[in-house]
Amino acid sequence: MRPERIKRFAAVFVGDPGIAKRTLYESAERASLFSGESCVISGFDILLELDVLLFGAPWDKERPRNISVLQPDGPLNFRSPVARHLYLISPEFCSRLAQLTDERMREIAADWYRLLYPSLTPGLLERKQKRAPYNEKALRALTELARIALKRDLRLMAYVEHRRDR
Repeated sequence: MRPERIKRFAAVFVGDPGIAKRTLYESAERASLFSGESCVISGFDILLELDVLLFGAPWDKERPRNISVLQPDGPLNFRSPVARHLYLISPEFCSRLAQLTDERMREIAADWYRLLYPSLTPGLLERKQKRAPYNEKALRALTELARIALKRDLRLMAYVEHRRDR
């Protein structure tokens, strides 16, 4: 039997939580979720890591402080062939993102892994630091979305999809 592969997709977007929740859980399409302002990110982990970087305290994997799931009726099913989940980013998180200056974004991106994992060996830290340009690009896109959300009095949300391939 071939091992199972999981394809992941994650995006952050600006919108209304009620409309986004109905769109996601009442249809098979995701395209209408992203008709406005959005950006694709490498994975949901970047938001969890930003939670730590912006608020300075470790997050609990079970209940991140500034990110909550907009759950459909019934339990979330992470084992289905296609698992789609919608997360709401807190106004405090959004506000802190929106307040970042260009200089602060560069600093965070450059020190990302050292700040998150102070015990990393120098060799591993050096390899991880190669992601600094991507982290800065993602941070800039997320900051711009946060500013748009605040300006339009909407919410910042994340859409995460896992597809199981057998």
